[in-house]
Amino acid sequence: MTGPRVIWELAIVIYFASWIYGSKYDTTNQEIVYLMVPNRGKLPLHYAGILFTIGILFGVLAWMNTFRQFAVALGVFWCFNILSWHFFARSVLARTFSESSERYKQLNDFFGLEQLLNIQRYIAGQWQWWRFGVGSVLVVAMLVFSFTNSAELLARALGAQALAGYAPAMAILTFVLVVESWMWFMRIKTGVSQIILDELARQYRLQPGR
Repeated sequence: MTGPRVIWELAIVIYFASWIYGSKYDTTNQEIVYLMVPNRGKLPLHYAGILFTIGILFGVLAWMNTFRQFAVALGVFWCFNILSWHFFARSVLARTFSESSERYKQLNDFFGLEQLLNIQRYIAGQWQWWRFGVGSVLVVAMLVFSFTNSAELLARALGAQALAGYAPAMAILTFVLVVESWMWFMRIKTGVSQIILDELARQYRLQPGR
């Protein structure tokens, strides 16, 4: 197995593992603060369809053998990722956040309310758009590299022709590391905030500001 192929497959493994463990992490943290279960705990057919489609697209990514095929498949996967996130965040979870927020206020549990808002900022905050924007730029760059010889020209201009063969694999790895490390940074930041708020809730009583 060649060096570029090892890097390529390593990137896929990291991407897949990040999605699997990240999804479990997110579900656990969200369940803790929701007082109103999304859609009464039921999974409608079209929601299941979205999750199934994401799984299929991920499988297609792992199956691609050429950089051009992978770049196109990644473009489709990334666009679907953005659309499905927007659908869940704005259509599915928005009502859950609203109803849970009202319930926390009725219970005068303002630390719980802050934890809920913390999760809301993580799921639907402006940072998500920045991440999707940066990821989209990287995907477009990969598509340009895959349909043109710009990677070879760039390597030649830098005097690194020997590394030109590594450009596709490094582009994939860069994409994965950037978008997933950003995601995990926000997960950890949100998790730490939840722990701090939980500890404060055990020691103090929070009153709404006037």
